[in-house]
Amino acid sequence: MTLHFDAVYKEHAAYVVRSLRRLGVPERDVLDEAQNVFVAVHRKLRDFDPDRPLRPWIFGFCHRVAANYRRLARNRHESMAPGPTEAKSSGDAVQRSEARGIVLLGLQALDDRGRAIFCMYELDGFTAPEIARVLEIEVEDVYVSVKTARRRFRRALAERGLP
Repeated sequence: MTLHFDAVYKEHAAYVVRSLRRLGVPERDVLDEAQNVFVAVHRKLRDFDPDRPLRPWIFGFCHRVAANYRRLARNRHESMAPGPTEAKSSGDAVQRSEARGIVLLGLQALDDRGRAIFCMYELDGFTAPEIARVLEIEVEDVYVSVKTARRRFRRALAERGLP
């Protein structure tokens, strides 16, 4: 089975943007970094094993692009704090925006690897073996990292008086 880039892009663009936000890329740069993800996906798509799930493979690109972005931001002495939230219009939109902000605050307490593992496991529902394969680590390390990330995530929220 041959994957076509246009179909991959159409199906996974929103997921890539969401993942990059979760991995600490600020809103002002998330679309540029999503483009970097898809440039890499385009280059490697012919090497993809269609017997494996596509989304974890794509997340691996998101993880690497976000880690590179964060590394370069430190070199530029930029703050990785979240920017102002978008305008709030309806009650549901306000709740979603607040919930997203709470999650992003918790994610800031995690290092790059912990953030990636937490996002993949807790938010995207990937299995530990899928995560281990994408991040090229042992399955046992995934479980340990999830436990550590959960604890740091909860502690970060508690320190801010959040649920």
